Amino acid sequence: MWNPIDTQFFGPKTPVAIACVHNPDDAQRLRHLLEGLRAVTHYHNIGCPADFLRVIAQEQTAPPYLIVSGHGGDHGIHFGDYIDTIDTSSLVGEDMPASSISNHVKLPGTVIINTTCDCGSDEMAQAFLSGGARAYIGTDPNPLAIEHPLFIAHFFHSIIRKKMEPFEAWQSAAAYDNQSRLYMYFDADGRNRLDEEFRLVQETF
Repeated sequence: MWNPIDTQFFGPKTPVAIACVHNPDDAQRLRHLLEGLRAVTHYHNIGCPADFLRVIAQEQTAPPYLIVSGHGGDHGIHFGDYIDTIDTSSLVGEDMPASSISNHVKLPGTVIINTTCDCGSDEMAQAFLSGGARAYIGTDPNPLAIEHPLFIAHFFHSIIRKKMEPFEAWQSAAAYDNQSRLYMYFDADGRNRLDEEFRLVQETF
C-alpha cells in the first residue's frame, strides 16, 4: 500500500491517487479540493493506454484510494485516437473495456472512484474488484459533470474529517441529493445503491 511520509505528520494526511485520462481541468480541481481536505495526492497524468495499465497494476504500492477522472465511451473508459506506434491493443475502438482492465488490475485493498460516464456497470465494477480492490464506486446513469466534485468532497470529508469507513462515507455522500445518489458502491457482496426515497438497496451481481 502506498504510504507516503505525509501519513506520519503531526496532522496525518490521507493518501489519494488520481489517474487523469485526458481530463486535466476536472482532475486538477479534484486534486486541489482533496488537498484542501488534508489529503496528500499522487497525480498520474495518463498519456497512453499502457500508462493507465501500469497505474492499475501497482500491487504492493497500490494507493488506498484511486480516482479515475476522464470520459466514458461506448465500450468503457475513453482514451481517444493514437498514432500507429502507440500500443492500443487494450482498447476497443478508442475505449478501454472492462475485459482489458480485468486482465491487468492489481489493486489490493484500494477503493476506486470512477467519475467517467457509463462506467458504473456490474462488468466494470467486477473488473476492478477482480484485482483485489476493496470497493468500486461508479455511476450509471450519469449525474451532471459539475456534481462530481460535490460527491468527492462529501465522500472524503467523511473519510478524513469524520473517520468513517468507505461504505459509510459513500452512503452519507450519496444521500445528499438526487444527483449524488446515482453513485453506486460495489464490493465483493454485490451492488449497493440508494433508491428514489434514499433507502439503501443491496443487490448481488
